[in-house]
This record gives sequence, C-alpha cells and structure tokens, in this order.
Amino acid sequence: MNQPQHFKSNKGKKSEPSQPALIASQSFYQGQIPPPEMMEHYKMVDEDFPKRIIKMAEDEARHRHESEASTRKMLVRTSYLGMIFAFLSVLIVSTIVFYTLYKGYAWEASTIATGVIVGIAGVFLYRRKNK
Repeated sequence: MNQPQHFKSNKGKKSEPSQPALIASQSFYQGQIPPPEMMEHYKMVDEDFPKRIIKMAEDEARHRHESEASTRKMLVRTSYLGMIFAFLSVLIVSTIVFYTLYKGYAWEASTIATGVIVGIAGVFLYRRKNK
C-alpha cells in the first residue's frame, strides 16, 4: 500500500506521548434557571443564590406577561380608536358631499367623494403592502 510522502510509518516503533493530553469540557443551558448540578455549585458559593435565581426568573416571567398584556390592550385600544375615527371621518365627508349636492354643486361633490375614496383606498393598500 502506497502511503503519501508527508506521513511516516510507525511500524515497529514504540509510541510514547510527547505531551500530556488536555481534555476540555464545556456545558451550557438555555433558559433562565440553570440545571440542578449548577445550582448546587451556586449554593456552595452562597446559600441564597439558588433562591435568588429562581425569584429572578419568576419576576422576569411576571414582567414579560404584564408587558405582553399591556401591549395587547394597547393594540385593541388603537384598533377601536381607528374604527371610531374612520366612521366619524366618513360621516363628516358624507355630510360635506350631501351639502354640496344640496347647494347644486354636483361636480364639486363628485370630486370630493372621488378624492376621499381614492385616499382611503390608498391608505388601505399602503398598509397592506407594508405588512
């Protein structure tokens, strides 16, 4: 069997390690609470560390839930306000269009109505495009 030039054969030679072997270990965890083994190490440093870590995780979860609830309430409130103002805007524009028709300005009334309809359609299309 042909061996490449850069490898040397060790046949018949005693193999002795020239350097001691170094073994490294690494561990990690996901989440806020470390695994029990790590908690034991924390407990060796200070008796209160595991309790403080768990309390910190509970406080963080509570804060996150309150923040998400607040965000949901704000989104609902914004949605309702948007619908109310849209309805009021339609009422005001409709009143202006009917008043201009009543006064005999049919061309102006149609221009106002068309402009508002195009504007509203543009807002909806722009909003849908950005989502």
